[in-house]
Amino acid sequence: MPWRKRAQAHRKREDALYDRLIVDAVSGKASGMNTWAAEFAREDKPEGNQGRLMKQFTATAISMQTFILACILYPQWIPRAQREIDAVVGPDRLPSFKDRPRLPYVEALVRETFRWRPAARFGIPHQSTADDVVEYKGTEYFIPEGSIIFAVPWPHDQERFENHDMFQPERFLDDANNLKSDYETSAFGFGRRVCPGMPFAERALWINIAMILWTFNIRKSAEPDPKTGLPFKYDDSDLAFNGEFTNAPFKFPAVFEPRSVHRAEVVRQEWAECEKDLNVLLPQHKER
Repeated sequence: MPWRKRAQAHRKREDALYDRLIVDAVSGKASGMNTWAAEFAREDKPEGNQGRLMKQFTATAISMQTFILACILYPQWIPRAQREIDAVVGPDRLPSFKDRPRLPYVEALVRETFRWRPAARFGIPHQSTADDVVEYKGTEYFIPEGSIIFAVPWPHDQERFENHDMFQPERFLDDANNLKSDYETSAFGFGRRVCPGMPFAERALWINIAMILWTFNIRKSAEPDPKTGLPFKYDDSDLAFNGEFTNAPFKFPAVFEPRSVHRAEVVRQEWAECEKDLNVLLPQHKER
């Protein structure tokens, strides 16, 4: 199919970019300090491991897995979210970004997903370039030059929120069901080194959540755990998540049921229309 050839051309360009960046990192051309990319490459092979490297940064995919787990373990909020979406969007089209200002509860779902289980378990390591002193709760901590620093977001939210282990989107709404204005998140890091992909990740998670809840009801699977033969045990404890730097839940089964035959057909029609736009999304790349 023509779009596959164009996608392969884009992948070839991405591979070339990755190779150049890894060479710069390993050779020291990237900066005057030891970079995490260089260390990562040395752990695997001199040219690095693109698949494993990129897996560490699939924050949106991890957040979607976390959101689905929340749907299964805390389903009581789903009807409220679907009522809000239905009132604004209706039954004849999928949600779009133009609906976002009128869907505060869906916005709260995005915020709670990032808060409940941040996609980055420990944050990305940084290296201090000079001696520094940091004050925290009245105590000063000396950080020598060259120290490797991990900003851990999880305890930060434990202190700020009551019932922090619970998935409760309402915590981001006021008494009038409007979004609270003092929102901040540590899921993407802190200060000047905050992840530059934060706006993209928030938008991607928002539209995925809105579309999924418009289309599907989500529930537990009745199939037994293939490892034990017993009903699958759903878990949201620390032991149920894994990753070196990322914080993804272990694999779990989930059942997605279309909310109606009509909605399923609307989705099929939307997909057919999207396929027509592939020439715009993947323009023909001419090799130079």
